[in-house]
Amino acid sequence: MSEGTAPGTRPRVAAAIVPAFDQMTVTVRPGSDVVARMPGVLLVTRPAETEEGDRALRVVLDLLATSAQGGIRAPGYRLGRALRTLIEHGAAPADLALVAATDDGLAVVLAGAGAIAVSERGWRLACVSGRVQVREIDWPPAPLLLDLARPAAESGQGTPEPRPARPFDLREGVVPGNGAILASPPSPTATPELGAGLQPSAPRETVDMLLASPTPPSRCDQILGVDPLGGPRPALPLPVTGQDCAESGSGTRVRGYRCRDAHLNDPRALFCAICGIRMAESTGVFVEGPRPPLGLLVFDNGASFSLDDNYLLGREPDIDERVRTGRLRPLVLFDTSGVISRRHAEIRLEDWDVLLVDCGSANGTLVAERGATVWSALVPGQPVRMLPSMQVRIGERSFVFESLHGAP
Repeated sequence: MSEGTAPGTRPRVAAAIVPAFDQMTVTVRPGSDVVARMPGVLLVTRPAETEEGDRALRVVLDLLATSAQGGIRAPGYRLGRALRTLIEHGAAPADLALVAATDDGLAVVLAGAGAIAVSERGWRLACVSGRVQVREIDWPPAPLLLDLARPAAESGQGTPEPRPARPFDLREGVVPGNGAILASPPSPTATPELGAGLQPSAPRETVDMLLASPTPPSRCDQILGVDPLGGPRPALPLPVTGQDCAESGSGTRVRGYRCRDAHLNDPRALFCAICGIRMAESTGVFVEGPRPPLGLLVFDNGASFSLDDNYLLGREPDIDERVRTGRLRPLVLFDTSGVISRRHAEIRLEDWDVLLVDCGSANGTLVAERGATVWSALVPGQPVRMLPSMQVRIGERSFVFESLHGAP
């Protein structure tokens, strides 16, 4: 992955400023690969050269065609899981690059020579050691290129790439081409900003405004991943290799008290975080069970991430070995200021606590507890327990930690 500042972000809030994936222009570069655009998804892959390859390509195209059935505008989560399974079983083309709409950005699937890039920001994401990449990113502020890397002998070194006399917009269908360029959404002008001007003394009103919608989900539903327009949002697949699933974040088991409705809770909680009833303290017996998500990260652009696993935040977290082996989940922070480090900060889940650790970043990590009037800098390498409504600032980006136990 090359050096550079990653692309920007896409807000998740009011429909008037959330760009619809299908309204974005897609320009196809001339070539002989396969470019497919269907509702909510864009794909670049190799043409089939054998009957087996033709079957694999048709399977993927059929999957794309059926992904938007039922009026689903954001099929990215489902497509990411399904396509990864097909690739791992050899039932999909070996080389492909796909982006699909999600509720708060884009889902990316890369296999073989597949890659995505934002040339204006010097940012590129490709497969590492041939492993399938499944990622979730924000909308970039500049055009996003999907292409397939080619050997030097095929790339025509020194030969300028032919350009169409008149670029066209692929609205839907399957055409030949050497990559595709997805236009960036227009910059929202009415989006409340929590970035450089964020004041620690008044975070809650701004966050509530960002999360406002005609039918807002409860804070509990947001943290547990329930889509207000559909069923539960599945966790992103992790690139776990040679590791027991029980060791990954989603399989962690903890001890705590259960309420009378069998919800597992932090033993320090006085009320159930799910149903709100008072905890039965008379038993005094710990039970063990799968750890539920411990909170929600609400970013300055309205995007949110459920804390069901350990995260590495930064400009290029994929370079870290812990991300490559599946021990940490990458969370790319897109920042035009260039002050965010490639590996900036880690969010670590330990038992029922959420810990924030600065990874020795060049410009530091700032935090502010609820009601604070000034920012405090973290000591690199020293974990700090995150409290409900704590704000975190990394470069020009900021987010708020929301916890079930701190929800109104």
